Amino acid sequence: MGSHSSILQLSTPKILALIVAAALIMAALYFLLPHDEAFGKTLKKLHHVDLLWESLKTTVEIAVVLYGIMQWKVIRGAWRRLSRSLKGARFESTGEAFEVPHQQVQAVIIPVSRTEQPEWIIHHLKPEIVCLLYTERSKKDALAIMSRHKSRCAFMPSEDELRDDALMLSDPDAPELAKAITRRHIRTLLARGVARERIFVDTTGGKTAISIGAFQAAEEEGISSIYIVGTRDGLIKDPTEERDGRPIFMSDRRAAEGIS
Repeated sequence: MGSHSSILQLSTPKILALIVAAALIMAALYFLLPHDEAFGKTLKKLHHVDLLWESLKTTVEIAVVLYGIMQWKVIRGAWRRLSRSLKGARFESTGEAFEVPHQQVQAVIIPVSRTEQPEWIIHHLKPEIVCLLYTERSKKDALAIMSRHKSRCAFMPSEDELRDDALMLSDPDAPELAKAITRRHIRTLLARGVARERIFVDTTGGKTAISIGAFQAAEEEGISSIYIVGTRDGLIKDPTEERDGRPIFMSDRRAAEGIS
């Protein structure tokens, strides 16, 4: 242990001196030892090893450059995420109008408290997949939404799973539970091939704790979050009427990733 620690404590000048000394010894051996055929073969082998090493190093460098060119979007996104984590949270486009074409809305995660707001989203944002965040109290409304719109989109959890209380928010006042279930929906969607920029988390319905948990999960997973403003005394009274709701961004992660 003592010998290892003494080596680690060597100063830079001492290390350089050792390297120079080793080089001088090698040079002296080269000139002092007889240059017989065996010696020449040894030098030739060492030269071949050096050439092989340089070839391998060049190959790796070229591969790294090519990977960087092909994956520049992934690298840029990772760099921006690292920059955000170092600088602190930034919420892009908060309060700005949600003007994403419905062709770019593949999945929406929606907390359920009433039926109007989820149905407005289904009618006008036209997602292919809807993930419902529901409690024991809102389970009946969630089933009603599924029954009325199962021909328009797929639901997660499925109707049978929802009847069995799958992924139900057992405590509506626990933001960490809402966060965990929202994250699970997000990761399931990603695993099924839904692009990150085509997933949105709605934070309109549900109790405050549910909205907070859903928003936190969206931020941590790099997913955009939205809010539906009711235009009729703050409410959506007729979900079939587009003018009854006005969607806005809570955080546009598409903009943060340079996608929008």
